[in-house]
Amino acid sequence: RYSYMLKGDVDVLKIQQSYINLAHRYDVLRSIFNDEIAGFPLQIITNDFINGFEFHDWSNFSNVAIKDKLAEFDLTSQNLQFNLKKDGLFKLTVIKLSNNKYEVIWTQHHIILDGWSISILQKDFFEDYLSLKVNKEIVLQNKINQNLYFNRLKNTSNSTSKDFWNEYL
Repeated sequence: RYSYMLKGDVDVLKIQQSYINLAHRYDVLRSIFNDEIAGFPLQIITNDFINGFEFHDWSNFSNVAIKDKLAEFDLTSQNLQFNLKKDGLFKLTVIKLSNNKYEVIWTQHHIILDGWSISILQKDFFEDYLSLKVNKEIVLQNKINQNLYFNRLKNTSNSTSKDFWNEYL
C-alpha cells in the first residue's frame, strides 16, 4: 500500500483514465489466479480490466472526521483480503479532502507487484496523467507483454540465470 497527497488543480477523471491506461499497458494488472484449472495456481491475464478505482469526496467533513475516516480507511485497506480468483489485484483510491487537496492510495496484492515495480507504474501513471491534463498525446514505451517475458524465461537455462545473478550480486 502506497499513499501520498496531491495538492492543486487535480482532475479526478483524468486520474481514473491514467489508472485504466496502466491496466491496458501492463498485463500483470489484469491478472487473476486460479487453482481449479490445473490443480495448482495459474496466473491468468484477463482481456477485461477489473476496475478497482474509487473516488470519495470527504471535503464537506470536518478535519477531525476526515482524520477518523482516513484512519478507518487505512485499517480497512491494510486488512483487505483479495480474492485471487476474481478481484482486481491493483486498486487506486482518490479521496478529496478539500478543494485542492487529495489523498491518493494505491493498494495492490504483493503477488503482482513489488516496491521496484510500483515505482515504475507510478512514473508511467504520472506521465500519462500530466499528458492527459494538457491534452497531449503521451508516448510511452511499447506495451509490456508478459507472455514474451515468460517464454524467454522458459527458454533460458537455469545455469545462465544463476551465472547472471551471481555476477550481478
